[in-house]
Amino acid sequence: MSNDSAAAEARLDPFEADQQQRLSAWRYNVVTVPVIRLLGLNAIAVAVLLHHHLIGAAVPQSALVAFFAAVEVYCLASWGMLVLLWDRLKGHMDIQFPLLALDLVVCVVATYVTGAERSWLFFLIALRLSDSSIGEKRTLLLAHLVPALYLAMLWYVSRFDGRPVPFGPAAVNTFTLYGTSLYFVMIGRTASGLRAKALSAIHVSRDLIAQLEEKSGRLEFSMDKAQEASREKSRLLATVSHELRTPLTAIITQTELVMEEADPAKDAAVIEDLAQVVTAARQLSEIIDDLLDVSRIETGRLTVSIERFDAVALIREVTAMIEPMVARDNNRLEVIHEGVSGSIRTDRARLRRILLILLGNAVKFTANGTVKLDVLRTGGHGAGQSVVFRVSDTGIGITEDLRATLFTPFTQGDSSTTRKYGGTGLGLVIAKRYAELIAADLSYETAVGMGTTFTLTVPVTLPVADADVEPTAPAEAGT
Repeated sequence: MSNDSAAAEARLDPFEADQQQRLSAWRYNVVTVPVIRLLGLNAIAVAVLLHHHLIGAAVPQSALVAFFAAVEVYCLASWGMLVLLWDRLKGHMDIQFPLLALDLVVCVVATYVTGAERSWLFFLIALRLSDSSIGEKRTLLLAHLVPALYLAMLWYVSRFDGRPVPFGPAAVNTFTLYGTSLYFVMIGRTASGLRAKALSAIHVSRDLIAQLEEKSGRLEFSMDKAQEASREKSRLLATVSHELRTPLTAIITQTELVMEEADPAKDAAVIEDLAQVVTAARQLSEIIDDLLDVSRIETGRLTVSIERFDAVALIREVTAMIEPMVARDNNRLEVIHEGVSGSIRTDRARLRRILLILLGNAVKFTANGTVKLDVLRTGGHGAGQSVVFRVSDTGIGITEDLRATLFTPFTQGDSSTTRKYGGTGLGLVIAKRYAELIAADLSYETAVGMGTTFTLTVPVTLPVADADVEPTAPAEAGT
């Protein structure tokens, strides 16, 4: 089997490979072998003719013509028999074996008509075994038949032609034929072993390819189902979150109105309870904002809206929003932004959201400590400038086992049943994705029990190439 056909078989499925193998076997046995037999035996006939005219006539002209006719009849008859009987006999007997034995007889006759023991064409008898493909055992049987046929020819010459056969040349020729035939058997054994290994490798490869295609199909199906489930989840989150926004806004607004109209002297307890309602509603609103942001991230609907704004004004706005949280936990907020002046050209809403998340986390995981926002401009002048926002705290820090999943959704620094620090665990995921969206870099340093420092490096000028949708409304605290 050729390399091309072997490779083709390896790519087919088992049924197609079996059909291809049957077709290849038919083509080889019914077309290729008969053509080779016709060409080969006619070449021997030409050699006999040349021997007759150039070296000397060993038989009468009529015997030579009869030999030529017998060769042609044999070739055509064997070919026709293969065409007619191959499909019927291929499962019951190897029809090529008896035909190969008859080929040897033709070679023996060619040796006889060119001088018998004196003919130099005797080696053709053994040479016929060199292209045998009938298997090692049958080839070995034919190898034993070769010297037997040659000895039978010598017996015929001695018995019926009445010509003495010299023992020496006959013995040498017989030994040469037998040794050559056995040599061809050994070569065939090696070739058969290599062919068997190649076929085995092809079958193994085909099985592996089939298994790989099956597993790939299952994996692709599972991936499609998972992606569809994720899209459905994101759509559900977006729908539910939007449906919750309206009543929450109404609750906050109406509760604040009631608080404004209440008499602090008479309704102090009621005002305190209403304040807790507003706080809880705002926290729930922040969670809804986080879910909406994650939904947009997973569905790939995030773009940026670039605008130019004053950096210091943004810093003051963010710190003003975070100060009530700082005071609630008895923390101290330090803000340093000397040397930061002028404007930044980026997505203001996304940057504001990132800073609120980082500062909110710093406050959340710190008690009776310090939260610091340090802002500086780097990179000299021009388009290469960046503004670095460094948010540090003296809180609990991040343990080693949580650092690998720090930017994984729904992961928190404290996952105990008491849920001491609250939140959804989505804040840093959103911050990281927003940072990538505005071409910023977000990194961190931490030490357990000593605090954490997050560093956000934002280009002063973000190219307009990246989008133009309205920014999402940010939450007012981290998660």
